[in-house]
Parts: sequence; structure tokens; C-alpha cells
Amino acid sequence: DSVELALEKDHLVDASDVTLSCTDAVVTLRGGIPTGRQKLLAECDVWYINGVRNVVNELLPVDPA
Repeated sequence: DSVELALEKDHLVDASDVTLSCTDAVVTLRGGIPTGRQKLLAECDVWYINGVRNVVNELLPVDPA
């Protein structure tokens, strides 16, 4: 899937705890991510995918243990 590939290729985003769903060209991001900055970067990565009409970013920045 192109969305997963985009997140995997971005070395600034740790998307290991991110789950994706896509319905009618709307991508929803859920799960935990290390920082608020990475949350925004992940959303930007998804917007660059051809055909995406909307991104619902429900990622929660978590404090790394």
C-alpha cells in the first residue's frame, strides 16, 4: 500500500505503532507516535499520496519510555 510505504520511507517518522485505514480516498491514522512533530510529518506524508482526498489524523503523541 502506498500510504504504508510513504511512512516507512520517511526516516523522520517512527510509524511502528500507527494503524491505517482508507475508505473512499479518506485515510485515517490511529495509534501512538513519539512526538507531535512526527504526528504532523506523518499527516504530510499521507497528503502527498496521489488520490488522497482527506486525512483524519487521530495519532496521539506518547512519551517514549
